[in-house]
Amino acid sequence: MAASGGGTLSDQAAAVLREGVGLVFGRWTALQMAVENQWGGRDCRAKADQLAASILSWFSSKGEHYYDDLVDMMYDTVSDSFNADFEDGSVEEVIISSPFM
Repeated sequence: MAASGGGTLSDQAAAVLREGVGLVFGRWTALQMAVENQWGGRDCRAKADQLAASILSWFSSKGEHYYDDLVDMMYDTVSDSFNADFEDGSVEEVIISSPFM
């Protein structure tokens, strides 16, 4: 897919992106089930917060940003952190319907 440029976000832009990620994650049913049911252990909330921080860092990094790289990073994190495979298409849905892209 197409690349988008990255770079340093202003404090205001970073705050808006952080809020958007939080809102999207709050409505992401599969992620909320993983956290509530502790699929990845007792520290699932921290793992979800770390995923959000990783996404913010990814968008703040310099260089080209590719949709497929973000999807892969999210699938890898879900698999590693929550011992789950979200095969419901929700990762792509979250990205497409979010402030990410």
